[in-house]
Amino acid sequence: MTAPPAEPGSADRGPRAAVVIPVRGGLDRLAAAVGALAAQDLGAEAFEVIVVDDGTPAGVGDARAIAHAAGSGLALRVLRQEPAGPAAARNRGIDAAAAPIVALLDADVLPRAGWLRRGLEPFDGPDPPAAVEGRTVVEPAAQRTPFTHQTDNRDGGRYPTCNLLVDRSWIVERGIRFDERYPVPFREDSDFAFQILASGGEIRWHPAAEVVHPPVPRGWATPLKLARRYEMDGLLRSRFPQPYAQLDPRLGVPHLRQRLYGLMAAAGIALLLLPIAWWIDGSTIEAVTGFFAVGIVWTATTLALLGGRPTLRSLRHAPAAAAVTLLVPLPWAIARLRGRWRFRGVEPHHPRTVDGSDPERRRSADPQPPAPAGG
Repeated sequence: MTAPPAEPGSADRGPRAAVVIPVRGGLDRLAAAVGALAAQDLGAEAFEVIVVDDGTPAGVGDARAIAHAAGSGLALRVLRQEPAGPAAARNRGIDAAAAPIVALLDADVLPRAGWLRRGLEPFDGPDPPAAVEGRTVVEPAAQRTPFTHQTDNRDGGRYPTCNLLVDRSWIVERGIRFDERYPVPFREDSDFAFQILASGGEIRWHPAAEVVHPPVPRGWATPLKLARRYEMDGLLRSRFPQPYAQLDPRLGVPHLRQRLYGLMAAAGIALLLLPIAWWIDGSTIEAVTGFFAVGIVWTATTLALLGGRPTLRSLRHAPAAAAVTLLVPLPWAIARLRGRWRFRGVEPHHPRTVDGSDPERRRSADPQPPAPAGG
């Protein structure tokens, strides 16, 4: 059952919420995030902040000192662990929390004014959810490029843990935790959300609870680094085959972005091989015709992956786009194949109810309702 909410600021019941922030490096952004929490319109006694330092190198800075300086007046704790990834760091923060609601936040996001108060509102209603998914916007827009990985969540249903509030007792009773086999910040949030949904919990979309996420730093190497993370698709696919099949829908098509990557990879390889075929065979007209045909396919898929809007900013980055989109599909495909092989033996996730039973088996054992009488 969902724990009854404490009154905000009630000293005898303790804090209403615990904000859990994993961090490794990037301490300047951590200071900004903690400072934004200090400016929230809830009393400082209504929530605590738990920063989990996931092995920030000693030469980078002191997360404890920086967090306490930025969060003066907050009930703030800094826990340190050896590098284990954001999933393990969030688990440690959830374990350490005493408040009934845990608000998961990333160290590089800025919560808007009123974020926490609004995020807690659905838990006060007559039918509180297991979790609340807030709105995430990427700003400043001027720093966005077609090649930076975006974390926009303007419509819900993506469940990023940079802005997710959960009923702590609800997940603890069902043994729901972050899977620590995800060593990087990718797919561990989907896995966590799928566990909640598989256990019958509701993740309610509440756009009033908004945070700002910065664009991922620009650079030619950034898309290549991000492509390698798709190895973790293998783990998510093995644990949640059915939800995974409907993941990342765009224009109503699941995995549309990945399908475009596959098509773009084939077109890019063809573009590279056609000059060789022309040199061997000497069929100039056929080679040139094929080159332009494949080039149209490659250009169309590239524009689709960039958002489908050839803006001036996109055109300014056209030379980089040509290089990146020819190179990215290869490490992306290798990562996905490696993930399929690495996690091929992982068993699907089996949710548990509070009494320890399997809800799928319990539903199959329940008597079926009678068929409606014919007219």
